[in-house]
Amino acid sequence: VWSSKTVYVEWPSVAACALAGIVVFADAGKRLYRLSRTKHRFKGSFSWSMAMWWYAFMCVGGFWFHSLDRRELFHKVDVVGTACSSASIVAGSVGFDDRKPTNRRILTAFYLSATVVGFFWASQLVRELMYLLPAAAAFISCFRFYLNIVAAEFGGGRKMGGRNEKERKRKDKVGRWVLVAGFGGASILVGLVSSRWIMEMIGQNFGQAFWVFFGCHVALWGLFRMLVALNDVELLVFA
Repeated sequence: VWSSKTVYVEWPSVAACALAGIVVFADAGKRLYRLSRTKHRFKGSFSWSMAMWWYAFMCVGGFWFHSLDRRELFHKVDVVGTACSSASIVAGSVGFDDRKPTNRRILTAFYLSATVVGFFWASQLVRELMYLLPAAAAFISCFRFYLNIVAAEFGGGRKMGGRNEKERKRKDKVGRWVLVAGFGGASILVGLVSSRWIMEMIGQNFGQAFWVFFGCHVALWGLFRMLVALNDVELLVFA
């Protein structure tokens, strides 16, 4: 809400969370994108870098729309960022081989199409579908990806006896970030179900929007670090 002299920020906790998301995931996207252009890239490194960047773009729209100015433009930023980030998460989760130039061009064409449609051609109904359908697909595919990683890395049938110290440390790192990602997902569910009670306990700023932002931040950061540890590229990503 704008005043001639003062800027009033609605939902300060959501604003702070969105700003943190812009900074953190723009940086994460930059690091994965840089890796995706080297010989050390792994399948999905480009898709996941785009997921981080588009998620940061979504946070820009979310920050302005939820806390400062509810103009349609900022809602469009939110919608396009969500659609493109979600599509990137789906691609990364299902093993889309974005190491191939043709497949990267397919993803880029989707981003351009979604941007044009979302900003210039879409009705309100179409924008809602652009927001909800990719987000639902991202949740389902990412959850399956997460479970597959847990099963592959920590399934009961795999023994530790033949592993060297380096592999054990890698596995420990993966396990820590698996827990972080799971905590983020659980935070979303608990926040959505218990937001009324939480607001009564710690204040009105901690409603459902905050828990969605917070949980998505934590889950996506956990996935980012899990992918880096899983592919043993920490030194390259954080150099």
